[in-house]
Amino acid sequence: MKDASSSAGAAKSSAKEAASAATDAKNAFADAKKLAQEAQKEADSAERDLVSEKELSVKLENDLAAALQRTARLEQQLSWRTVTPEQTTKIKDFIVSSRTLTSWPFRGTRIGISHPSNNPEAEEYANELAIALRHALDGFGVEIPEPTAEMTIWTGQEPQGIILEVNRDNDPEASLLQQALSKAGIDAPGKITPSLQSGVVNLMVLAKPQSKPKD
Repeated sequence: MKDASSSAGAAKSSAKEAASAATDAKNAFADAKKLAQEAQKEADSAERDLVSEKELSVKLENDLAAALQRTARLEQQLSWRTVTPEQTTKIKDFIVSSRTLTSWPFRGTRIGISHPSNNPEAEEYANELAIALRHALDGFGVEIPEPTAEMTIWTGQEPQGIILEVNRDNDPEASLLQQALSKAGIDAPGKITPSLQSGVVNLMVLAKPQSKPKD
């Protein structure tokens, strides 16, 4: 009987130890699960932060690109027009190519150039245009006086760019000059002004055209 009692006590003790070990294992599992959940939360938070940083980076890049575009447009609007040597060469080459043994365009023609009196940019551009045309038409017998400042009052919206005035339609010299300017990238739409004298072509250099902002 003593041996059986001892065996029962040992078994009971082993059962308690097993139960204690199971409890410890259960607690350890619970702790591990909690740590895993906390780690997952931190990982999710880090991932959200990373996504937010990427979105912020993309937004900043887009904002920078938009700012650079606005700056470029502003610089273009504020910059003054100029007549480059390349444009002068294109004007001259086109006019020279139109000359033949029996046709000598512009002989006896007077090309006047005017600009608004209160527009320094237009005045400077008009002066450069006069210099370019004198070079391009040198030897053609053309009179190109110094540009003149004019006080002009417009009804409605003030026109921009360059307007080519002539006293009649289908004027050959005016048409040729218009084409030559176009070859150089200078747009000069025509305008019939009957009060102009015959043989006179006038270039009105107005305010610089402003490009429309893009969305």
